[in-house]
Amino acid sequence: MSAKGFDFETQYDWAAMIAASGAEGRAWLDSYRRDQGSITLWVRESLGLLRDRRIDEGFELLRRARAQWLPLRTLSPAVFYILGRFYYGGIAYYSYCAGDFVQAERRMRRAQWSIAQAVSIAPFLLPFTALCMDVPLKLVQVARARHRWAEMKEKVAEVREITADRQPLCTLRDGTAVYHASVGEHLRSLSGLDKSNDEAVQYLQDPEFRREVIDRMLCGLYLLPGFLIPYP
Repeated sequence: MSAKGFDFETQYDWAAMIAASGAEGRAWLDSYRRDQGSITLWVRESLGLLRDRRIDEGFELLRRARAQWLPLRTLSPAVFYILGRFYYGGIAYYSYCAGDFVQAERRMRRAQWSIAQAVSIAPFLLPFTALCMDVPLKLVQVARARHRWAEMKEKVAEVREITADRQPLCTLRDGTAVYHASVGEHLRSLSGLDKSNDEAVQYLQDPEFRREVIDRMLCGLYLLPGFLIPYP
């Protein structure tokens, strides 16, 4: 399979992978769909408003999302932390639009941390850790927008280290380092995983395939002038 035909953002079906883990994963997904309420919807709508520079309106939706999200920390911790990836990504973009780049980076790192917390609680959520790759890529974009070329070069180097599995995607509470290959091996062990996920598995297990996918993303950062963070 060619890496040219694989779009990680649209084709990496983490929910299907979690469902394939068994009854526990499917039960968790039911809980996730029930408990997320309007949180992900409000975050997505907020990102659209922020891109249009309707900053106050975007922040108001993030405020609503946060109020609905916080109680889940006690009620459904794993759902809380997975949703944290989306909330922290949204509030990081708000910080970016407000010109607070230090806070934007801190909040993006928090998104990565939140994913690790979720998997530490519920190991069957391991496929979700692949989304940690979004964080170093976003940090490259922030450095580029600030015209900090030396810093951008450092951030690109970090992306390449993680892409090559020389650095982990994240580290769990018990100190376990999670790499792309770790997630790939887990997926290979799932008998219920549909063939439509074969390219995603190859992305995780084949370093050259993965490098081509990430290189396409990095190339866009150099070719598009005035490019801003395209949060999902």
